[in-house]
Amino acid sequence: MTSEKTADISHQMTAESMTAFIRMETDKGVSANMLRRFNGTVKAVYDYLPEDKLLSRERLLEWRRDMEKQGYSDVTIRNYVKYINRYLDFVGCSEIRFNRGKAKDIAGITFGNLTAIEPTGAKNRGDIVWKCVCSCGNTIDLPATRLLSGNTSSCGCLQKSHLKKVNKTFANTNLAQVLRDNPISTVSVSGYVGVAPKRDKWQAYIRYKGVNYFLGCYDDMEDAIKARARAKELVIEDATKLLEIYEELQQEAVAMVVQGETSGQT
Repeated sequence: MTSEKTADISHQMTAESMTAFIRMETDKGVSANMLRRFNGTVKAVYDYLPEDKLLSRERLLEWRRDMEKQGYSDVTIRNYVKYINRYLDFVGCSEIRFNRGKAKDIAGITFGNLTAIEPTGAKNRGDIVWKCVCSCGNTIDLPATRLLSGNTSSCGCLQKSHLKKVNKTFANTNLAQVLRDNPISTVSVSGYVGVAPKRDKWQAYIRYKGVNYFLGCYDDMEDAIKARARAKELVIEDATKLLEIYEELQQEAVAMVVQGETSGQT
C-alpha cells in the first residue's frame, strides 16, 4: 500500500461499531475492568473527533499529542494506544493503527512539523530510519516508530519555541501547565484528570515537580475525584508562589540585560 493511499484512509466511528466492539470483547471473556478501559478509550476518541467522527492516522496522532500536552504518563498513553489499536483491528482498519512501522511506506506523510522523505538504509532496533525534513528547514533522521507513534513531531525546534512562548519552567516545574485548573478530560476513562480505574477501584494521583503522588484508591469514583481536587488546590497554591518568584527573577534578568546594553553605549 502506498503512503498516499494510507494517508487517505479513515474510519467512521459510530455508536454501533463501538457497541459491537465491546460486545465482541465481552464474548471473549474479558474482565469487567478491561471492558471499562476499552469502552472509556473508544468513547474518549469518539468525543475527541470533530462532528464528522472520521478517524484517520493524522487525527490519531493529534489525539496522542493532546494527551502528552495534558501531562499523561507514558504508561497511560501506551495503554490507551493499545486499546484503540484493538478497536481498529476489530473494525478492519488496521492500516491507520499505531504500530511498529518496520516496513511501512511513509514517504511524503507529514507528522506534526516533520515530513518523511526517504529511508536512509539504516535501522534502529529493527525499525527503518527515515530522513525527514522539518518545517523550520532542518533535516533529521528518525526511526519510523517515533513518527508513527507521535513521540516526535519536530526536529526539536517546536519544543524549544513552545517552552519560550508558553511554559514558565521553574524548579523543574511547568508552571503554565500546573496552573491550568481543568479537571475534565476527554481521554481519561473516568472523564477526570488524575483519576483512573485500578483493580475494580478508582485511584487518584497527581504529578508535581517531577514526582508522582498517589492519593489512594477508592470504591466510589466521586471520592477519588474529591481527593484529587484537594491535592490540586495545594499544588496550585505552591505553584502560584513559584510563579511570583519566577516573575521576579525574569524582571531582574531583563533589567541586567538593559543595563548591560546601556553601559555598552556610553
